[in-house]
Amino acid sequence: MVLFVFVTIRIVVVMYMAAPKRETAVDRENPALYLVLFLCLWAVLELGLFPGNLLVLIRRAAGGF
Repeated sequence: MVLFVFVTIRIVVVMYMAAPKRETAVDRENPALYLVLFLCLWAVLELGLFPGNLLVLIRRAAGGF
């Protein structure tokens, strides 16, 4: 149990509290980046605001089994 707590806290410290070892450059002129961001935003809004549409698709797909 103590080991689990230590590992969990260590992961949180490394992820959020430690300074990064190096900066990562992001190419902001890449259209694929904006496409992926748009698709993720669309999926979050679609699933968050209208989850019934996805549930209908799942029921139709599962109905064939």
